[in-house]
Amino acid sequence: MMGVCSLGGKFTKAQEVLDEMPMRGIVPDLISFNTLVNARVKSGGLTPNLAVELLDMVRNSGLRPDAITYNTLLSACSRDSNLEGAVYFFEDMEAPDLWTYNAMISVYGRCGLTAKTESLFAELELKGFFPDAVTYNSLLYAVARERNTEEVKEVYVAMQKMGFGKDEMTYNTIIHMYGKQGQLDLALKLYKDMKGLSGIKP
Repeated sequence: MMGVCSLGGKFTKAQEVLDEMPMRGIVPDLISFNTLVNARVKSGGLTPNLAVELLDMVRNSGLRPDAITYNTLLSACSRDSNLEGAVYFFEDMEAPDLWTYNAMISVYGRCGLTAKTESLFAELELKGFFPDAVTYNSLLYAVARERNTEEVKEVYVAMQKMGFGKDEMTYNTIIHMYGKQGQLDLALKLYKDMKGLSGIKP
């Protein structure tokens, strides 16, 4: 039932289900609380204080938040460009995973902190993680936001060497950068290239 509420972003209903569990002799576990957190995230934007309150709610229940708890909150912070909340959760985590790094690189990029995205990209590789398409696209977005054409090319070449690139997000990021720069001929060329690839819609 909580899972259904979570999918629909029905936080109040999910909270009611959680509150009723002890009355029925059921002790809520971490999965229950993670489902509740997910429902709240899907029901709307999170302020920094509310995000922390959700984390404290899990802790106050006697449970220890796991990577799913943190990454759910981090993803919401990234989506809302909530830098304060994202940094809090990232620094509070004991064992960040690739999902964590991807969310942080994304939020730093959205907030215009390109140097931070590059630093985290280097850090995740040092910790033994292998960047995936999401990692590269988030980094690409950050450098494209700065309209750094040469660095965009470097990231794009690196993506291709790793077997990534030429997906919808990659194309849209670069096309948007060229458009902002007034290089409409290059933007149009990429647009036509994207239309010619099967399965990719502009």
